[in-house]
Amino acid sequence: MHPEWDMMYAAGLTAREIADRCHQNVATIHAHFQSRERYEPGTRATHETALAAGGVDRPTAQWRTNLNEVQEFQKTHRRLPHHHGDDTERPLHRWVLKQRKAYRNNSMSIPKIVLLEDLTEWSIASAGAR
Repeated sequence: MHPEWDMMYAAGLTAREIADRCHQNVATIHAHFQSRERYEPGTRATHETALAAGGVDRPTAQWRTNLNEVQEFQKTHRRLPHHHGDDTERPLHRWVLKQRKAYRNNSMSIPKIVLLEDLTEWSIASAGAR
């Protein structure tokens, strides 16, 4: 049983997004939801409704690349990028600020919020109340 996978799927995250977040093989995630649909018909329909409601603010390949770069920076430096950093750090800092602004403005999709929670210094409190 993977209730956290089920909640993310019901919120509209794709199997790839869940696999990335949970550090699992995407085939394992797919198999779980195929089994889930057999035992709980309508699971996929709930997911597709939430996915469609996510609109255009889905995490794109470029968005994921930026997130991965920030995560790698954080692993190396044990902090989020700062504005006073070098030419590599400053664009990452601007990207993080843009994400926080989108969150504060209630214009960020749930999949992005969930994926950003993997950042150590990213939190709902630091991004602003929703």
